[in-house]
Amino acid sequence: IAELANLPVSLLKYRLHGGSVSETQRGDQMSRLRAICEEAWQRRGIEGQFTAKTEIRPSRKRRSKFEFELKYGWWAFESGEKRTSISYAWSAIGLMPWRREGWQLLRANVVRRPREANARSEQSIQMTGLSVADTTSPLVNRRPR
Repeated sequence: IAELANLPVSLLKYRLHGGSVSETQRGDQMSRLRAICEEAWQRRGIEGQFTAKTEIRPSRKRRSKFEFELKYGWWAFESGEKRTSISYAWSAIGLMPWRREGWQLLRANVVRRPREANARSEQSIQMTGLSVADTTSPLVNRRPR
């Protein structure tokens, strides 16, 4: 079998952008995914319910983009990726400067270390309506703007 290990370096840097295939073909991908699941259930003779979320990426709505920037910003912050987190904070602020959550993310990067901010970041994430459990997902590194 194989052995797993956490490496101290990033092996892949992935940049999200609006022109990517997963962004431009989202609807088609979801309908194909549904069809594949239904075919598999039929082959196996079982009943299934398609429950995949379409909110993998932000929609074109400002609030969706704002929440996405916050979620990834806090992931970056908790992972010690300060430059990436600051980039997401500024993006969130640019989308909704009147909302305090983006400013809180920026402030956290300036005045606190990630370990000191765990409780505060969970509170800020909950304020956006996102699940704190979502913050355990892997970090997507992004080049600063």
